[in-house]
Amino acid sequence: MVYAQELLPFLMPLSVVLFEPDRKSRRRMLPFLVVGTLMSLYILWGLTAYPLEISVRSLIVYTHQATNYTLVAAL
Repeated sequence: MVYAQELLPFLMPLSVVLFEPDRKSRRRMLPFLVVGTLMSLYILWGLTAYPLEISVRSLIVYTHQATNYTLVAAL
């Protein structure tokens, strides 16, 4: 859970920033890294502050109260 929901929003933009060849391209990607970092911190807080519910339907669904909102999913 921590890797999929908390680390990936940070690691994906970080990997793109590190992969960019020049400084100008890296600078353009920094806002996405900041948003990913903030989302990672928010999701980490949500995972520690609220209970996690896991259910099996046609697939495995993980829900918790902090990130079960459309606004968070849209970001």
